[in-house]
Amino acid sequence: MEKRVRVIGFNVLKVDFPMLIYKANMLEIMKIEEALELWRQVYVEDLLHALLPLNEFRFWGLRLERVQEILKGLFEEYGYTDVEIHEVRYPSEEIPRFYDNREYKKIEDHLRSELDFMSDLRYILTQKIDYLINIWKDKNYKALFAD
Repeated sequence: MEKRVRVIGFNVLKVDFPMLIYKANMLEIMKIEEALELWRQVYVEDLLHALLPLNEFRFWGLRLERVQEILKGLFEEYGYTDVEIHEVRYPSEEIPRFYDNREYKKIEDHLRSELDFMSDLRYILTQKIDYLINIWKDKNYKALFAD
């Protein structure tokens, strides 16, 4: 029995996978046809796309750090204290500077913190979605993450 790969990420459908397919082809690691066939066998959960209904189907405002900050504030405001929401360390905009300054530990810390928060977000979306729906209803179905 063939195993399928499950990929869970944030905005992976729009950015990461098209770029990986392009790079694999450019570096002659894999032809586009082979990469697309492999892609069809991957099960993808894009957490950004799962948030679109709660944001008036807009991508606007759905940066990972912003989602973390808003969810943490909303969960505190509504008293949902049974859900841990990890903080994303360092803004993503800082990563190029960290790289230029050879501050690789900070990059690793940032990536680990993103993974921790994505795990929290997936838990919320799969196990505590009623919390988000209650907040969204209370906010008159307005976009939760828009600027």
